[in-house]
Amino acid sequence: MILTHFDKHTYLQDKHVASFCDYLLDIIIGNTPFTCKLKKVKNQDYLLNSFSDGINGYYWAGHSYQSNQITLNKLHNELLNAVQNNDEKGALLASLAILDWGQVYRECVNWLVSIAHKNEVISTLTQATKLIDGSLEVESDIFNSLFQRGGKLRCNSGTTKIFAMLSKKSIIFDGRVACSIGMIVLDYMSEKNLKSIPEKLLFLMDADSKRNPSSCDLTFPSKSNMKHKLLNQAISNVRINYILQKIENDVVSSGVFSKHSIDNSETLRAIESVLFMVGYKVHKNHFIENGRYFSTN
Repeated sequence: MILTHFDKHTYLQDKHVASFCDYLLDIIIGNTPFTCKLKKVKNQDYLLNSFSDGINGYYWAGHSYQSNQITLNKLHNELLNAVQNNDEKGALLASLAILDWGQVYRECVNWLVSIAHKNEVISTLTQATKLIDGSLEVESDIFNSLFQRGGKLRCNSGTTKIFAMLSKKSIIFDGRVACSIGMIVLDYMSEKNLKSIPEKLLFLMDADSKRNPSSCDLTFPSKSNMKHKLLNQAISNVRINYILQKIENDVVSSGVFSKHSIDNSETLRAIESVLFMVGYKVHKNHFIENGRYFSTN
């Protein structure tokens, strides 16, 4: 399965995408019930009763959301300063530090080294980031040629972190975030009585069924498809960025994250963080008991 790249206007004008934006917004700001158990932290369960409260259960590399945000702001500033100062070595080192924070190295380091040998770290990362966050739009065939296997640019669970550090309009789209989005899409389908996943609401999922909510009848593209997984990752990252950018102002206006002392500029990062924790695994037990992965009437 290969996903189709769309420009921002075309994508957001789709009736299912527009409806899903409203559905996701209601979940985030608390208009739609959202309950699940998060991954255990220090052997303690964390029951999530509303989306925004997932911030309290965020845990990565032994640290809370607030602690990680201090680290990420530092990495963001280091990478941004290197790009602004045309410091190729600084951009490479900052990118490697981001991968180290995210604990992802495979293939990403080789790619960074290869573009470093050409003195193209800054130009490549800038181009890729603008394409992923939607600030630079190109024809679909050009986008495909850049991000497909063997293309100039690379989007995977590692480089998506670098793009997110270079642009606050882009979120990290890894297997855990994808798992959350996939389950929410399936809940949306149940709400709307849809029998098949709308093409524009398809997102790349991990090959492992632990983080892939696909079933026999409802299938998302999988990373098991080696030929298309890089391009599908890039298109998926663009799609979720478009969706979250559209609802960002409404989330800010709701004030739902203000009680967590989160700055408005961190809104997309906060949403991503909750999705990351929620998507540790497919919530099969909740689905069996309630007919939904999260929301119940």
